[in-house]
Amino acid sequence: MFRLNKIPRLVISHLKSNLANRSPISGSWLNSYLSRLNNQNNLLNYASLYRFSTSQSTYDKAVALFNEEKHEEALELFEKALLQNMRAHGEGHEKNSDILLYMGIIHNNLGNINEALEAVGRALDINMELYQEYNPDRPRLYSALGSIYEKQESFERALECYKYAETILLRLYGEEHPDLAIVKENIGRILLAKKKAH
Repeated sequence: MFRLNKIPRLVISHLKSNLANRSPISGSWLNSYLSRLNNQNNLLNYASLYRFSTSQSTYDKAVALFNEEKHEEALELFEKALLQNMRAHGEGHEKNSDILLYMGIIHNNLGNINEALEAVGRALDINMELYQEYNPDRPRLYSALGSIYEKQESFERALECYKYAETILLRLYGEEHPDLAIVKENIGRILLAKKKAH
């Protein structure tokens, strides 16, 4: 069966104008069909927008709780926001990377090292799939990963992550970026910890 919704919009526009001029019956049938098709598309767009706004609202509440250091409540909302965002946009959406980063930081703060590594690792994977090597979000991801390794006392891995963050920040922003001072402080702390361990 011939399906009108598979025809490009330019062809539909051409058909609509030609049929409307030739036959009132064909023209009104086409107008009615196009109107229903447009309404269905609008409903799909509204549903997608609703899923996105719900996910964004949940995400915003979770960030507020995170900033208030209510980690367990924030984690619950981040998990909910992640599911909502995955339903609306799929696994590889950039917002999922942000949500997973927050979840990893919270898990690290709560001492759930394996969950923290998994969350930040997934966030980094999504970021790497979406963006080139020198992406502005990448230093935060490497710093979070370094922090997790530091908590595990895996100083070599932590140092490697912090150095990746430093390299990207230098490449993107130069010596004057404020995050660079934090990363350099992290590197210094790791080097000192390594000296004490030997």
